[in-house]
Amino acid sequence: MKKNFTKGCLMVCTAALLTAVLPACSNEDEEGGGVASYGKNAASTPPVANAGIEFPVTSINMYNNRYYAFAYQNGRMTGALEYNDDYTFTSDPLTITVSDISTSYSVTLSTEYKNIKVNSSGFITSCNMVYTEEYDDELWIENYSMTCAYDADGHMILEKYNCTDNDGYWENGTTTYNWENGNLMSLEWTSESSDDEEDEEWRYTEEYTYDEDAERYPNTGVWHFFGSTSSGAGFSFDEPLLYAGLLGKPTRNIPLTCVETQVYENSVSSYRVTGVNYNNDGSIARIYSQYGNNSYSTTTISYGYDEVWDNDWNAASYNRSLKAATENSNAQPYRGNSPRKKLLKRLAQRSETNINDTQK
Repeated sequence: MKKNFTKGCLMVCTAALLTAVLPACSNEDEEGGGVASYGKNAASTPPVANAGIEFPVTSINMYNNRYYAFAYQNGRMTGALEYNDDYTFTSDPLTITVSDISTSYSVTLSTEYKNIKVNSSGFITSCNMVYTEEYDDELWIENYSMTCAYDADGHMILEKYNCTDNDGYWENGTTTYNWENGNLMSLEWTSESSDDEEDEEWRYTEEYTYDEDAERYPNTGVWHFFGSTSSGAGFSFDEPLLYAGLLGKPTRNIPLTCVETQVYENSVSSYRVTGVNYNNDGSIARIYSQYGNNSYSTTTISYGYDEVWDNDWNAASYNRSLKAATENSNAQPYRGNSPRKKLLKRLAQRSETNINDTQK
């Protein structure tokens, strides 16, 4: 997942603003969440247990050929593979680099998270990210700054990003997250960009519901519930950072439904969980979810919690090498990976996938 911002622009929130907007913050997170000058430099990834991840996920197999594999040492994530990307975690200071193989050999894509500051739980309070495309003799760069704040329980409640690219495009966004009894109830994401018309409002929302029985669908550390829908937190970040425990705690329970609304496009999508399978140790094995009311669009997300992750890692590497071998050698660069553009692309892909599913 990559993004975009105003060149050299660094967003700085004042502590007074955060105090006014986020009264639920603890003093530490009020200072350490969302303010670029607060927090300490991260030396490494935190123990995933800090984020309430009871069973570290070693692999995720999603319905739309998205595949993740994660490696750990002493309870900390040390590497990740996604169908398109290699993630390398370097310590002292923590730096995360991503190499993308989804395009041809004529295009080189890379991402680097740096200047990472965290609170005492190891959750990111601010960082910079640089996304780069090299195509022939041309260099494309997108610069990002992100800040986050958390409540006293460790849930993300505020996320801000700012991005620019070397063509003059800029985009700024703010997402607020509302929690109740440890569960994410809703979020609202507003943004503005250099492409917007005057007085144009861009807003995206998600609303969740949960079972009245809080013991029915306990969540042991999973973020993906509905296939390729939002992870529920961290719009500005790549999804492996969620499972690395860098972006706060997930929901206490697995939600039953999610309704997402893209206000400007006037589009509404709904999802619901139709079942959850648990392993004997309480870890989540599979989540079954459905798009809309169409019985043909049921999706399955499978999770691996093996102590030995070699098989998952090798499977992910093999799948990715197959994809790389079949890519068009004349592929063009993406030119536009801001959070908003990525979301719109994901919504379009999901609609296309669900249409194809209903025709089977």
